[in-house]
Order: sequence, then structure tokens, then C-alpha cells
Amino acid sequence: GKVFVPPHMFCGACNKKLDDFVEVSQEGILENFTVGHITITKGQVSPAENPYILGMIKLDGADSLLLAKVEGISPEEVETGMRVKAIWKDKVEGDYLDLDHFEPA
Repeated sequence: GKVFVPPHMFCGACNKKLDDFVEVSQEGILENFTVGHITITKGQVSPAENPYILGMIKLDGADSLLLAKVEGISPEEVETGMRVKAIWKDKVEGDYLDLDHFEPA
């Protein structure tokens, strides 16, 4: 009875195989966030060019949280509980990686 985004193969609580897909909204609530100041590439830590926001987003119709970048707002202005919407890459291939980031709705 739970909706996981991104989809899971098995329920973590009961180990039931999950094979039903449910469409959810492309908008949701920013439940929590952090501001990053470093990047890690191939194990190497370096300062980020600019601070960036990583958010835990609960899409309308979902029961789980989705981790994604949040853009279009400064770290000083971002707030827990704000509405956000998905922004997709120009060329989509039907994959989770088609999601580019979220921005204020």
C-alpha cells in the first residue's frame, strides 16, 4: 500500500516483490535539505565552485522521500516545507537519471 519514488524492487518491511507502477505528481514538498560546500569526484574531495542545495523531496502521491538537487533559489532563501517541481533534462530516455533537479514551484 506504499508508493516508493524511485521505485523499489521489494518492500523493505515485508519483502514483498513490488511490480505495480503508480504515476505520481512532478511537484512536492521539500521535507529537509542541506547546503553542500564540497564535491567528491572519484574519491577526491575539493571545494565546490558555489554552495549547492541537496533536498529530500516528498512528491505528491508518494510515501517515500527522493534525494535531488534544488536549484533556482539561494541557500539563504530555501526553506523546509516549500513546494518544488521537477525539472527534466532536455533529452529524456525514460530513466531516473532524466531528472535534472527541482526548483521552487
